[in-house]
Order: sequence, then C-alpha cells, then structure tokens
Amino acid sequence: MKKFIGIFIATIFIFLVNGCKRDKDDYQIPAETPSKNILKVYNPDSQYAEELTKCVSNNYTSRGCSLEELPLIRMQSSSKKAYKTLSQTPTKEEIMDRVVVSDKWMGDNFSKILDQLPDDIKELLGAVTAIVISKDIIPSYYSSETGAIYIDPRYLWLSPQEANTILKKSDFRDGYGKSLSFIPTWRYVKDNKYAMKYYSLDSGVTRTLEDIKLPLARVLYHELAHANDFAANIDKADKTKSIGAALEEFIDQSPSALLNQKYSLKSSTLKSLAGVLYRGEPSTSTLDSLSSEDVGKEFEPDGASDLYGFNNRFEDFAMLFEETMMQKNFDIQRDVAFLKKDSSYTVGWGERGRIASENVKERAKFVAKALLPGVDWESFFDDEVGEVKKLKNVGWFESIDLNSSEAQKRLKSLSNGEIIMDFMSPEY
Repeated sequence: MKKFIGIFIATIFIFLVNGCKRDKDDYQIPAETPSKNILKVYNPDSQYAEELTKCVSNNYTSRGCSLEELPLIRMQSSSKKAYKTLSQTPTKEEIMDRVVVSDKWMGDNFSKILDQLPDDIKELLGAVTAIVISKDIIPSYYSSETGAIYIDPRYLWLSPQEANTILKKSDFRDGYGKSLSFIPTWRYVKDNKYAMKYYSLDSGVTRTLEDIKLPLARVLYHELAHANDFAANIDKADKTKSIGAALEEFIDQSPSALLNQKYSLKSSTLKSLAGVLYRGEPSTSTLDSLSSEDVGKEFEPDGASDLYGFNNRFEDFAMLFEETMMQKNFDIQRDVAFLKKDSSYTVGWGERGRIASENVKERAKFVAKALLPGVDWESFFDDEVGEVKKLKNVGWFESIDLNSSEAQKRLKSLSNGEIIMDFMSPEY
C-alpha cells in the first residue's frame, strides 16, 4: 500500500498532455525529440524509406521536406506524386510502410495491435506522413512540421526485455502546477471498475495485446484528431511547399477553428489554470487559492470535456474526440475530477460521461462529424451516450463505484507491479 501511494503521489501531477502543433505562442514540444541517429524505417523496402529517414527526425525548423516528397498516407499511390482521393482508407501494408522505429519490436507490436484496433483508426492514420515510435519519445505528440505522430513506446511493450530498452526519462512538464490547491485527474471506467491496467517499466511483467489495446487506442484517437484537423483542407494546399507550410496554410479554416468559432470556451480562469498546468506559466495567489470545488463550479457550465481543453483550441478538439471514440468503440466512459490535496484525494467535484452533458454534447458531436462524417453520430449521441453522472464526494478510489465504496478494497489486492493509473502518465 505504501509503495503504491508513493507512486501515485509521485505521478499525480503528470498528465495526458500530448503535444500538437499550435499557434506559435502556445506551442510546446518535448525538449528532446527523436534523433535521426537511432531511427530506422520499419520496412526497409518501403517506397518512402529514404524520405522517412530524412523527414521525420528532430529537425523541426528546417522545413526541408514537401508533401510531394513525403505525402500523407492517404495521398500516396503505387506511383509517387499520384495522389489518392482523401476519402480512401489506407491498407495495413500502406500504414506499416510509414512506420519508423528505434527498435524492431516497436514496429512488430504496432503491426500486431493494428489488427485488433477499430477500422476507423486506419482511416484516421491516412492523415499522417509517418508513425514514429522511439525509445526516447516522451510524451506522445503530433507535429505539423513533419506531419507525423510520435508514439511513446510505453504504450506498446509486451515483455520485460522490451520494456528495458525504453529510456527512463521524465516528461518535460513534470512539476507544473504544484502550488495549486487542487489536483485535476481522470480515468476510463467500465461497469464501475477501471477499464485499463498500467505497469511500470521495471515491473517485470509480461503484457498481452489486450492489455495495451485500450491505452494505445486512446492515445491514437487523441493524436490523430490533431493530424486530421490539420489535414482537413490539404486538398487545397500547395503540395510543393514544406509539409509544415502546407498543413498550416488553411489552419484558420480547420475543424478546430470552426469549433472555436461556433462553440468557444468561456472561462478565463480555467484558461489561466491551463497555462499553469500545461505550459508551465507562473501561478498567482488567486489561482493558488482555488479549491477543487471552486474549479468544478467554474468548469461544469463550460463546454470542455477536460481541463486540458482550455490549454488551446487544438487540445479542446482532441479531448472531445478521444472521449467520444473510446465510448463509441469500447463502451467505456471517462471520469474527470478535481481532487483535494488530502490523504484520501477526496473528490471536490467530478463527473462521469461528460460528453453526455448538454454543455458538451453538441461540441463533441461537431468534432466527431468533422473527422468521421460517415458515421451516424446523431443516433450515437441521442441513444448511446447516456446521462452524465456526478461522482461522490469521497476518496478518489472509492468514487469509482457510483453505487458503493467497494472500490477501496481493490487497493489492497494489487500485485505483480500493476498500478491503478487515472491518467496515462508518461512514465507508463
């Protein structure tokens, strides 16, 4: 128990804050990005092997590669520069031809799990130039400079030997928001139980594909929301320009821009808190004095699914899509809460299934329709999302069961390195 609580305290301030290309004033990327020296194309016979090696490593400012050199996956054909229509879904082979790794097992495991993930992930992967999985990536993120998504391999390891190849390094945002008087957190839940398991890199356990499927799906939906947002108008862009310039050419007309215009978030207080928590901006005595109840009262009537959505319009967009897709495809709901900094991490405010809230539902539907227009989203939001439910004002672990406090007993039965994680810490 003491060991678990120590891990929980050590990681509670590490958040799912996967990066994306934003307005320049907002943009943050990891201090260290994948090095060209350790990256290799998973399929050396890929027709884009040379371009992948050159275009997706850590030189973000060169803007040397164009979409003619390295098109989005859904733009390629058997002949370079002969583009597909943007509605076509790439095959698994076309996707795997764009995988770049530091270690072969990363591509092997990605190939295996791709067969078990929903088909819409393949469709969404059409909006990237590459999938980069490297031992030095933390956290996962999308970059419009390269058009690629960068996946933390902590989502993919299966064996202890694979886990041991991943560099143990910290997220560059560790420690943000420590002066605040509340803890923002989240978890995915099914039938009043945790929907996902997480294990530390040094746990010594062997994981299955089933163990990694939901955590990986979650991060893919998030990062691919960014990718498809930026690529929404790529058919109008000048493909002779650099990848970054082409993807950003019509960013003011992107789905996230339209969401922001039609359903903008209101709270300036929450935007300031997001700056402290996710961009490392200095806090103020006013922000530090806000209780978990205060933040909940400010958050509830606004339209974001998570506090991270107040970071910028891109994360607002991606969080709405992530929660929607996880409920639609896996029938799991997301809890979002603000906790007190006491020994029980008491819930000051919390909700389950926030995309069912009237303040959030129309915004989530707008996002889903923009990225996957072929789905009957009206029926999903009318008949399947259910109702938003309040979490009890009890300890965070007890609050998972809306009917009783039996969840606390689960803490006493943890073994074999499993950690209850209420957000995907970049450490796991």
